[in-house]
Amino acid sequence: MDRLAAALERARSEGSLARPGTQPLPAPGAARTREVVASAAALAGHHVGRGDQRDAFADVFKHLRTQVLQRMQDAGWQTLGVTSPRAGEGRTTTAINLAMHVALDVDWTAILVDANLETPGLTRAFGLPELPGLGDYLVHGTAIGELLVRTDVSRCVLLPAGARPPRASEMLGSTRMRSLVEELKRRYANRLVIVDMPPVLDSPAGPAMLPAVDAVLLVVEEARTWSEDAQRAAQMIGPARLLGTVLNKSRENG
Repeated sequence: MDRLAAALERARSEGSLARPGTQPLPAPGAARTREVVASAAALAGHHVGRGDQRDAFADVFKHLRTQVLQRMQDAGWQTLGVTSPRAGEGRTTTAINLAMHVALDVDWTAILVDANLETPGLTRAFGLPELPGLGDYLVHGTAIGELLVRTDVSRCVLLPAGARPPRASEMLGSTRMRSLVEELKRRYANRLVIVDMPPVLDSPAGPAMLPAVDAVLLVVEEARTWSEDAQRAAQMIGPARLLGTVLNKSRENG
């Protein structure tokens, strides 16, 4: 395995790479949103901060939040997919940390969607039991108001993966999925919908979801992601939709 390609290094030097390691205003029906308390131990075990700590880790995601919100606002976008070339490269951790920090901005609500229907991880990262969610909406038509979960992090709302449909890629690429995203856009004032997507090279589910989101963050892991995979993933996403690349576990983080 080689190091990341020169293209990724150039992107980092040009500023397109980040290195991690009041109540929302509800639309009609949003009052039914359930409330849960996230497990601090589970979050820590998944390298997730609540966003209110003061350390280098939090500073990285505050910087990422600022860049993302500015670029999304400039483009008039409201939905952001977070993906990676392959599984295990940090996309879920990045999506959750970004959502936590967006939610702490007093002007924004973060809606975090677990679209990993085959291998969901959102509820586990928050230390929650398996809950109904996106799959139940896609398969059974369950109302969104019955599936959203409000966390104890102010203005951070979850949509778990829920039921596992037999044909995840077809479901994620369906008009029903796009209708769901449109409904989430309208549900809260000043919302950013962050979708934890499947990896784009491991299964057809990742590429199938791309039309449902306005923009995509590509997460790659230093010394793990093959440069060829990073380049293929970026090409698959396309320059018009690729908001930027996050370099996870950079050695420069110490």
